Amino acid sequence: MGGARKSVFRAVTLSALLMLPCAGRAAEIRVVDDADKPLADVMVACTKGSNEAGVTGADGLVHLPDVCRQAYCDRGDRVNDQVGIDGGKATCHVRRGVVMTVIALPGVCPDGCWVSVANTSHPEAHRGTVEGGVPRQGSDGFISWKKPRQDSGREERERIPGRWKSKPIEAGPLTVGVGLELSRADAPLEEQTTWHCRAELGAVAAGSKEVTLTWREPLEVRGRVLDRAGKPVSDVPIFVTPEPGTAAGEPVWTCASEAMREPVSGADGSFVVQIDPGVPVKIDAGWKNYPIGTASRTLRGKPDGEIVLALK
Repeated sequence: MGGARKSVFRAVTLSALLMLPCAGRAAEIRVVDDADKPLADVMVACTKGSNEAGVTGADGLVHLPDVCRQAYCDRGDRVNDQVGIDGGKATCHVRRGVVMTVIALPGVCPDGCWVSVANTSHPEAHRGTVEGGVPRQGSDGFISWKKPRQDSGREERERIPGRWKSKPIEAGPLTVGVGLELSRADAPLEEQTTWHCRAELGAVAAGSKEVTLTWREPLEVRGRVLDRAGKPVSDVPIFVTPEPGTAAGEPVWTCASEAMREPVSGADGSFVVQIDPGVPVKIDAGWKNYPIGTASRTLRGKPDGEIVLALK
């Protein structure tokens, strides 16, 4: 009887062991290009279950520990990818992307400015654990006129003054933007303001591209908000909206200020805003169905003196 029990125990134990993953088994990650051909020299890192990494060979394969459940694949000249591992196998698609060179003409951004390129089909492109997202939807950096430092990294040594090159990002509808901080460095977060100029580039195919940025300095406009009785009214939010036209085949640039919160009228009804001097700009006091009324004015360049927004 005891022998029979031992035999059953051994059989159950053996079955359970056979169901466990083999300690020597590895997860196989296959990396391919746009044509589903093997891609070499791709860094593949486990991001769930382990912290091991490897590099693909000519066959596009790399092996990670069997406990790995997710892999991140990246090669500097292509768009990154991330895949879940199911059944010990997965395929990463590391495709060609858009590499955008942004050019500043002499006199534009003389002290340097922040530039960015983003795929507009993904509005939160820069969120996530990987900068720019996976697949990469955005890239940003600093355009500078200073001479490159030769004692720094390769990217700095190869930098061309007045130019900035993006990382490869996913092809599609893109925007390019450039910005500068307008507020004091020590200003509270809620008072910080950035002036930026931006253009919609439309659908952009993979490959190396260039765009020359347009920069227009902000035009300061002063105004006053009056209520229905013609008296100054405070704490009315002010909204500034550029209203550009279109230009066939050419990106249309618009510039605007960006802040943590909208400006509001002061105790005497006064306000100050920055507008784009190059396109029509709509200035609104209040929003639709604002309790005490709304007012609107469209400007084309600098007005003659203070503007008045009379709520109706």
